[in-house]
Amino acid sequence: MSDLDRLFRRLVFNIRHGAPQYLGQPFEVAELYQRLVPYRHNRRELEIDTNDDYEQALCQLLAGEGGYLLTEEVMRETLRQELSSPNPHTGIFREFAATRVQLAPEALARLEGAGAGGSSAAAAASSVSAVFAPARPAPAGAGASAPTAAAPAASAGWATRSVSAARQADPPPRSATAPSASHNATAGSPGGGTQASGAGAGAPHASGGSTCRYCGGALPAGRRALFCPNCGQNLMVQRCPACGTELEINWKFCITCGRGIAST
Repeated sequence: MSDLDRLFRRLVFNIRHGAPQYLGQPFEVAELYQRLVPYRHNRRELEIDTNDDYEQALCQLLAGEGGYLLTEEVMRETLRQELSSPNPHTGIFREFAATRVQLAPEALARLEGAGAGGSSAAAAASSVSAVFAPARPAPAGAGASAPTAAAPAASAGWATRSVSAARQADPPPRSATAPSASHNATAGSPGGGTQASGAGAGAPHASGGSTCRYCGGALPAGRRALFCPNCGQNLMVQRCPACGTELEINWKFCITCGRGIAST
């Protein structure tokens, strides 16, 4: 099994157990590598030794290799050209952070095997194909119904999103995933403990009556919550407002894009 195959399997596993709505609806590329299957939390399960190899597999996934994802043509062609170059820049996928992708129903059906979900997967495939490839004519005699007016409208909206949109300082998408076992191990490691204990009185944390900024769940009243009891996310970290990189509390600049971080 290749790195690409393991990456897709782990992605489906995390979606099924943490964000089941994404089994049948699109999500942004940024959420794919930041929330759904980040390397630092899934390294053991992916069996990928280096971050470069992870980015290589992610580029292959977004380029449409294996037929695992439904993606936009501009991104597919850009990534394929980069991957075919002698020295590819595997971090190029970050330029498409705001681009939306979706799990291919056929790939899900192959992964899960033939069963009760086969018919629903086929129906999802016919409706989603109208969004990601609206110019492709339907085969003669096909039984699938014509796409609704909402599908071309959604397609037009995605098609007009330029690469520059990915670089705007939008807040990162809300987390929908439950923490994996490796994430819990990371949070409990000496490094994770140092990060939490190093935060001063002014560090962001949740107090009584507030809600988790990741999942929106209620936090215990009258107690200082370092981790969300609902989704397990670390509440003692902040994220870069430009690219969404996880930062330590005392950092003043983003280690990925160099953006200055306002003190809290």
